[in-house]
Amino acid sequence: MPQPNLLPEIGFERNPRWAVGIEGRVGIGMLAHSDARGAFAFAGGVLRGHVSYFEAGAFYEHADANATGGTFSHAGGFVGAWLPYSNWVDFDAALGFGVRHYTDSDARYGADGYSVNCPALSLLLGVSDRAHADKVGLRVGGGLVLTEDFGQKDKAWSVQETNAAGEVVSTNGTTHVGGFSASLVFNIGFDYGESP
Repeated sequence: MPQPNLLPEIGFERNPRWAVGIEGRVGIGMLAHSDARGAFAFAGGVLRGHVSYFEAGAFYEHADANATGGTFSHAGGFVGAWLPYSNWVDFDAALGFGVRHYTDSDARYGADGYSVNCPALSLLLGVSDRAHADKVGLRVGGGLVLTEDFGQKDKAWSVQETNAAGEVVSTNGTTHVGGFSASLVFNIGFDYGESP
């Protein structure tokens, strides 16, 4: 007599329905091609909805402040594919469209510092799992976010110092603002709906 299979069967959802959710997000990343920032940490939130195999949503993130590089925020929306599995994790892949807002109040950029807006395109790859199949469920996940800034700018700066001879010496330069970033994110939040 064959033994019963006691392991849950993993399978791709053939008839996914709908759900909406809200999630908190934290992460770390690296910004390349920028003179202002390198490594950064950030926190924010995500509103997400999915129907069948499609998802769409909006997000907001704010990076930590650096004394010599200012800070930045990132806000926008995304659309993409939702790939749910039963008795396993769910996957998603989306394109994000938004704006990264860079600011630095350092006096070397002038009395008001600088404020730069860069349109940004992102690739979001995620994996998550829902705690149970009721109408409301806890969802935990993580992912990789790749973002490219468009409209990057060079901001001029000037520093004046007095040398030992009492002469005022000016040093001038530019800071490249914007770049390409890769970030690892961790999400936790709640779903409401009929999704697995």
